[in-house]
Amino acid sequence: MIVTETQRLTWQRDVLNEARRLLVNLRRDVGHGQAIEINNIIAQIDSAMVIAWELIGKGEKKDAHTGTN
Repeated sequence: MIVTETQRLTWQRDVLNEARRLLVNLRRDVGHGQAIEINNIIAQIDSAMVIAWELIGKGEKKDAHTGTN
């Protein structure tokens, strides 16, 4: 099975989203200093997810123009 770039990016975005969810849950149970570090990691994940959303959108537009999936 051949996986398109858009499918791969969607999967990676979903993995990042799950990691973010787990970090948010962990943040509740740690001290203030650790929570700050977790917030920094969450911010990096959010940035990566925004980039993935933009690339997925461009890939979907490209697929619509070329007629590929």
